Amino acid sequence: DARLIWHRVRPNETYALIARRYSIATENLMAWNGASTPALEMGQLVKVFIAPRPVAAARPALPSPPGATRAYRVQSGDTLWDIAQRSKTTVEQLRALNGLGYSARLMPGMLLKVPN
Repeated sequence: DARLIWHRVRPNETYALIARRYSIATENLMAWNGASTPALEMGQLVKVFIAPRPVAAARPALPSPPGATRAYRVQSGDTLWDIAQRSKTTVEQLRALNGLGYSARLMPGMLLKVPN
């Protein structure tokens, strides 16, 4: 079932531009709005019917390439040991990835590289 939305016309917009934005036919858009001419006024409300998008089939996750990392934002109370456990790695690996010495302190909000 299509759902109705209202689009407020912006400066220099045409039925064709609005139709392209919502991936619909210009003729349909004009018909839904009873338009016989392509003239639009700024601020005018235009009816747009949107078809529901098909649900994509779930794809199996691809394994991460060796050495791939992601960012982790340090939370209050985190320790390198905690982060290493959650990331299935070692404290030593985290230190090496992030250039952290033994006296380095973790601060909330700090970004660390952790293995994927």
